[in-house]
Amino acid sequence: MDMLERLHHQVWSRFVRMPQGHLLDYANPNGETTIPTAQECARSMPNALGWWTPIENGAFFGGLYVYALIEQYERTPDKKAAEEIQILIGGLKQLQDVAKVDGFIARGVADDNESHYPFSSEDQVVPWILAMQAYLRSSLCREPDEIQERL
Repeated sequence: MDMLERLHHQVWSRFVRMPQGHLLDYANPNGETTIPTAQECARSMPNALGWWTPIENGAFFGGLYVYALIEQYERTPDKKAAEEIQILIGGLKQLQDVAKVDGFIARGVADDNESHYPFSSEDQVVPWILAMQAYLRSSLCREPDEIQERL
């Protein structure tokens, strides 16, 4: 296994929250972490941005990682990589779908897979857009009208 494969394995096995397909900020070496509850998100605990929680940068890290995986996939197509990208795209879609306001991209979702912290920021939205644009232009995209509508 080369270095890139080892790094991807480490990210996928430790930092990808399944089955959601969200990237976490941190987890122990076994991939275990504590996801905030819906009540903690509603009360903005520990803060309204979810900073210092494992779900504080799901759109940021997820968007950048998807972008990189799509670039790699387009150079060297691989069935497993295609499946993983689809999982992560599903996670990015969910971060938009849970929003009650157009244009809002959640940082992550709570333990109920729906609740989220009330604030996001451009550092979450821009990588999300980058990933969705890359996906839209890729050979993997099977739903271009849906993705275009999301953008």
